[in-house]
Amino acid sequence: MFQTLKRWISGGAERAGWSAVATWADSAGHAFKRARDGSGFVIESGVPAQGWRLEWGPSQRSYIAGNELRLRGDLKGGNDLQMMLISRALMETLEKQVFEQFTEGLQTRMDTETPEEMRWLVLFPKAPHIDSKLLKEAFGAVGNTTAAIEQWLAGPLSARLLEARGSWLSASDPLLLVALRGRLTLRTAMAEPDATRLRAVVTLFETSLREGRRAVELWTQSAHASTHPSLFSSTPADSRLEGDGPR
Repeated sequence: MFQTLKRWISGGAERAGWSAVATWADSAGHAFKRARDGSGFVIESGVPAQGWRLEWGPSQRSYIAGNELRLRGDLKGGNDLQMMLISRALMETLEKQVFEQFTEGLQTRMDTETPEEMRWLVLFPKAPHIDSKLLKEAFGAVGNTTAAIEQWLAGPLSARLLEARGSWLSASDPLLLVALRGRLTLRTAMAEPDATRLRAVVTLFETSLREGRRAVELWTQSAHASTHPSLFSSTPADSRLEGDGPR
């Protein structure tokens, strides 16, 4: 009992700073929960169609110092799809780190300890077509299929990213959107909870998740079509009419 009271007293000022976040979550119908150790909190979307989970607390990645904001959501498919959007400054920093690990002979360590998003910078091609010059200057994109990334960016997500870059996201702020094993994850730095910035990040994530699901559906349909014979395949008679081409 004494320890519990002590934690409440020692963390009172910090928790008071979370009140605006908790108020927003409650007003939006989301569930707000403090972490048991008092180091952070969790918010779960109250809208089933959105289906995201938000976590704020100590960073889980070495390239984000201090505390971070994480959001995760189900892409409803695309378990084999791997793609990432990343802020340009962070991309360049991680590429330098990966290069140094390779040149210093630490490939085994990189394979076992380096997060997927860093390994992808070496393994996967960059998306060749990003229509907006401003978007290309602010973000990078890699994946095991660049076509899916282009579909992801073809709709409202590009505008939402540019909106973020023009308001709450500076050039030096780390931001990642990673699609892996059928789940989308967003990571960004947030030293202390800020309700206004948090709402903006959630808005970006909801757009990313919705457009990611659309890209997954299109990618799945394309992959399915490419592995099945056409319903309009040629008959023997048709083949004869087509001459000596490949049978």
